[in-house]
Amino acid sequence: MHKLTSKLSNLILLLLIIIIFISLILTNFNNYLLENLSEYEIKINNTEISREEFIQRYNLECFYNDKNFKNDIITNPKNPKYISEIYNITLSNIIYESLLQQYVHQLHFNIDYSHVKNYIYKQTIFRQNQKFNKEKYYEYLKKLQISSNEYIKKVMTYLEIKEFIKTLTNTDFILNNEKNNILKLFEQGRIVNKSYVNLNNLKLIEHISNKELKRYYINHKHQFLSPKKFKISYFLINKNNVFVPCIKKFYFKNKDNTFQHELFLQHKKSKKQNDNIIKKLLTTHTNTSQFKNIIQKNNICIHHTPWLTQTLYKHEKLPKKLLKYIINNNILFHNNKNTIKNYPTIIHMNNNNAYVLWIQKYEKATIENFSKKIRKKIINILKNEHSKKIRYQIVQKIVYQLNHGDTNLFSQLKLKFSNSEYYSRFNTNTLTNKIFSLPIPKKGQKIYFIFHDQKKLFLYQFSNIFYFKLTKKQKKMIASYISQSHSEIILNAILENLYKTAHISYKGYIN
Repeated sequence: MHKLTSKLSNLILLLLIIIIFISLILTNFNNYLLENLSEYEIKINNTEISREEFIQRYNLECFYNDKNFKNDIITNPKNPKYISEIYNITLSNIIYESLLQQYVHQLHFNIDYSHVKNYIYKQTIFRQNQKFNKEKYYEYLKKLQISSNEYIKKVMTYLEIKEFIKTLTNTDFILNNEKNNILKLFEQGRIVNKSYVNLNNLKLIEHISNKELKRYYINHKHQFLSPKKFKISYFLINKNNVFVPCIKKFYFKNKDNTFQHELFLQHKKSKKQNDNIIKKLLTTHTNTSQFKNIIQKNNICIHHTPWLTQTLYKHEKLPKKLLKYIINNNILFHNNKNTIKNYPTIIHMNNNNAYVLWIQKYEKATIENFSKKIRKKIINILKNEHSKKIRYQIVQKIVYQLNHGDTNLFSQLKLKFSNSEYYSRFNTNTLTNKIFSLPIPKKGQKIYFIFHDQKKLFLYQFSNIFYFKLTKKQKKMIASYISQSHSEIILNAILENLYKTAHISYKGYIN
């Protein structure tokens, strides 16, 4: 079942995409068309989604991803993982949009035709000299391969759903009394004191038997893998870097030394030649012999990385984000992640460049032998685990004693609480969540608890509460958050119910 979390914000974005991208659509949409897409049809209750409409929506989603993420995310329209993700997003959006559209039609959110006309007239893509231009309007509809009536219907649907969302978000579903109680909770602060528990001098286990070390090694062999490592060969493809190198040697001499300097005089090929080379490379990269011939024939410069692993990847000539993407997604390997591809992989960057990469050398991950180095590593692991366990048990005992009025162990370890620290619900961290999850202590009592912070162990004392006045801006922000939260809960409930009661059938598939 599709996830429904944060559906309100996602849905509003989805609804905007429906029309905004129809208006902004460009001629290069065809670059994203799926290959090998057989007859595809989705039926949601009585709404049928044709194969053509699915492709169009897929294209819009690709366009949105490229425009929104720019160079932050590497997208490859031929990458199976990328195709799968975009396909699932498109399918989910189509289903929820159709269900909501059917629901809104049942509610009779009628939009006057004048609003539709006004909306279309205001779209900048259809305007010329600050006026609506009919020629531009029909020109863009032609690019979309959509009729004016179809476009008007889509605008009508968009405005109906937008009106429904507006009505939902503007309706106050929460009682004033409930709202005031929530505001009072936000006006409450809590006072705590902390003590750093330093038990570094604690006596640890001194001897661990060889039998215990071997048992740990056998049960945790995955911890002692020497990582798979590989060297990558690559080159960059763009229309400016395919050269014919004319190499000449230049000798420079002086009275003390003789220097030999090699000059690479690189002459660009014509645009037509470059385009032809790139086209051949992109279409023959899975044919290793043809691919190598093109590289050799055109003297394309190949670069090589040093040994790389899953955790150690650095090469000054490759963007770090690209290397991270390559390694984390195992794109140079087959699906089993241990067999390398015997042909190059092409990664399309968002700046119209492409990197062509393949693995030059590869060594599989192997389990290290039970050597002295591994024994030492296991000893440190077991000592550290034992240390943590003992320390935590001691702090638990301190907390138990303090909560029962006994300060004996606390004093023995010479622990002290710091000055008071003040927390409100506006602090956003795990410690704040912990503090506000505790009950308010009775008069004269204190509540003690343990908290880990960056491998350090702290003992906290919750002693009192205080109140402060919220500003008008803060009250407005909280009220808005409460209202949005309630609207989201209601919309999620509506969508979940619509999904559960819907008849959804699929016909066809995507390769």
